[in-house]
Amino acid sequence: MKSRLFTKNDLKNQTDYLTRLFLLMYIFLCITGIGYFFTAMNSGTMALWTYSDEVLEGGGTFAKLINYSKDVCVIIFTFCFFFKQNRFPYVMKEWIAVILIILYGLVLDLLNGQSILCFVAGIRAYIYAFVTYEFCKSSSDMQTIITKILTLMKILLLVQVVAVLLQGTIVGSGIHLGSGSYRMIGLFTNAGTLGSFAIGTVVLFSTIYMVNKQMKRLSYIPYMGLALFLCLASGSRGPFLYSAVFILISLAYRFNIRGRQKLLLIPVSAVTVGGAVLGFLVSYVERGNIMESGSGRFQAWSDLFNMSPVKILLGQGFGVATNTARLMGVSDIAMDSTFTVVIVQFGVFIGLAFGIGFLLFAKSIISGKSDFLWYRVWYVLFVFLFLFSGSLFEQYVLIVPLIIAAFILNEDFKSNYGVKCCK
Repeated sequence: MKSRLFTKNDLKNQTDYLTRLFLLMYIFLCITGIGYFFTAMNSGTMALWTYSDEVLEGGGTFAKLINYSKDVCVIIFTFCFFFKQNRFPYVMKEWIAVILIILYGLVLDLLNGQSILCFVAGIRAYIYAFVTYEFCKSSSDMQTIITKILTLMKILLLVQVVAVLLQGTIVGSGIHLGSGSYRMIGLFTNAGTLGSFAIGTVVLFSTIYMVNKQMKRLSYIPYMGLALFLCLASGSRGPFLYSAVFILISLAYRFNIRGRQKLLLIPVSAVTVGGAVLGFLVSYVERGNIMESGSGRFQAWSDLFNMSPVKILLGQGFGVATNTARLMGVSDIAMDSTFTVVIVQFGVFIGLAFGIGFLLFAKSIISGKSDFLWYRVWYVLFVFLFLFSGSLFEQYVLIVPLIIAAFILNEDFKSNYGVKCCK
């Protein structure tokens, strides 16, 4: 699994520039708040949970350039990838579908009087997932890509830990992890993204560790410990609980627990550990009962069906109800669920198609060989829980490793594209 990130031999590969751009995009995704971090350090006004308006305004051009570099990368990557995959007048059906959805969303934006910024926010919420999926699907050398992004994850994980330690030192009261509003940001612009980064790291690490016998426990467990530390530092209860179960199941498979023992041990341990961790987190991060805070997820469905039937049926356009659009001040609709966000934007029919697509995705993951069944089931359950409880497509640092992990778990992908490191 050892590989340099960039080698001279890579230049001979005709798709190398896309791989480089993809890795660069991932790097920028994982350090979006670094400019504001240094601004806060220099000013001595290090904020927690999310940066204050003063820090954001004082960040200057450099901070904004770093923050938007990921978007520049994904735009360039999308155009390069489109022209690599398509030759006019022949266009792949996936791209045709995406173009039609974009046009439909744009028309809805115009008819509903939405700002162009709302449209931009909407595209950004989906494009990372689409290009990652197409890139993985079309790649003939996923082994190299997985190896390099795993190396990047290790580096970025260490960098985020250092940033959190510095942050805790600068605020003057030490590392008091995740209590109430006292939530670490790392090199992001809010603590929730740090939690999503941590669980994204756990998902991909755990998937590779479980299916690749060459990765040693001494290489896996310390990094997973750091990821759990970041979950606590972010004050994110869900990511800590989800991560703990991913790690538990992957270790159970690697410890060769088989047959009836596995059938009994994994679900019982998951429930026991999950319950203990959940109880600990509720009191430790001082953010109240997790079920009470989850009531907002159900409220999203209530708010959805309080809208006019026409808006539910047809949708209101790209970007509506996204966190990005709300932060820009171009949408005042709050929807804390991916399912409801899709319905608000594109209407109930496309929302239904999205739900069916998720079911087909779940079937493709679970219905493979019996290997790693519990892990596959937990992976699908986790994705469903996140789709229900948050806007998954806006969590770029989570959606990218989730898609890569799905390709590793999918037997058809492994047989068709030769992921040697995962056999």
